[in-house]
Amino acid sequence: KSFSCYTSCLMEEGEKNGMFFKSMSARKFNELDPDFVADESYKVAKGLFEAGPLETGKYDVIFTVDCLQSLLGCFCIIYSGKSTAEGKNPFKNKISQEVFSPLLTITDCPQYENANFYHLFDDEGTEMSNLELIKNGVLKNFYHNSATASELNVSNNGRASRSTKGQLGVGGTSNVIEAGVTSDHEIESSPYLEIVSMQGLHSGANAISGDFSFAISGFYHKNSEVIPFKGITLSGNFYSMMKNQISQVGKTLQSDTHKNFFSPKIRFSGLSISGS
Repeated sequence: KSFSCYTSCLMEEGEKNGMFFKSMSARKFNELDPDFVADESYKVAKGLFEAGPLETGKYDVIFTVDCLQSLLGCFCIIYSGKSTAEGKNPFKNKISQEVFSPLLTITDCPQYENANFYHLFDDEGTEMSNLELIKNGVLKNFYHNSATASELNVSNNGRASRSTKGQLGVGGTSNVIEAGVTSDHEIESSPYLEIVSMQGLHSGANAISGDFSFAISGFYHKNSEVIPFKGITLSGNFYSMMKNQISQVGKTLQSDTHKNFFSPKIRFSGLSISGS
């Protein structure tokens, strides 16, 4: 079981407004910090109150862990053995090929110590263990249940997923992106956009082609200035971005709100922003 708390702060005055949603999850009730949730929601909403568009151009970008998890979730089809068996996975023929930056290693960890949820068996009763998805940019595995493993003539790696009335599917547990070697200070030493909110993710993302376009809000860190922004659009191709535009990976792991995704700070270079 787990516990959660959340709040959303909205500030308005005339045509100006700022809004931010913040939540927290924990295994134990006394691990929740509602004051932090309320303060963080207010702080970011206040920071975005004076926000406006930026100039159109190419910018380096760092996503918050929650935003990065949401972005990767739009393209989780790439790990699906079910989609692979159905011929719908754009990576269906790319096992053992480099698909992401060699700076990236991603592992599905069912018994990760810091995660909220702990998995011993999948929904078919198969014992679960760590599963390498990406190793130094190379695609290593898909999620498989007994049916997809049999159809593709590979080993069942215990990633069956099934609801009470639903069909047998596949799914992961806690995804962990391995820490790199770059300090947060170095990653943040030159101008970058910090993206704290994204809108229209699933409607603006094509998992097959990798093309995406959605609205973003956040803060432009430029030298000693922090400039809030909103009303601009981030667009590009997810697969190209993950392979060719990762310039640095931090050495400190952070968790998303629900503690089922863990990642260091990742700096993307030269992403396309449409603004004023």
